[in-house]
Amino acid sequence: MLFALPAGYTIIGVLLAYPWFFVPLLVVAAALWVDRRQRQRHAIAARADLEHRELMVRAVLPRRRAADHWSPTEPMRRVAR
Repeated sequence: MLFALPAGYTIIGVLLAYPWFFVPLLVVAAALWVDRRQRQRHAIAARADLEHRELMVRAVLPRRRAADHWSPTEPMRRVAR
């Protein structure tokens, strides 16, 4: 807040003194806004891709229970009594 008020007054003063300065300022603000929207969309799409991959892996791989066996490569052996 300490810097926001003087910065706001300065920007308003510059815009009143030089009205043509508003157009480039508006272009820069629009570019920043569009970039932010694109980043949000890319983040949402990346999250959706990650969740989709996880769902596909869970659907393809068989679900193992922890009590079955400790190694997926060794067959289970019966203990002779």
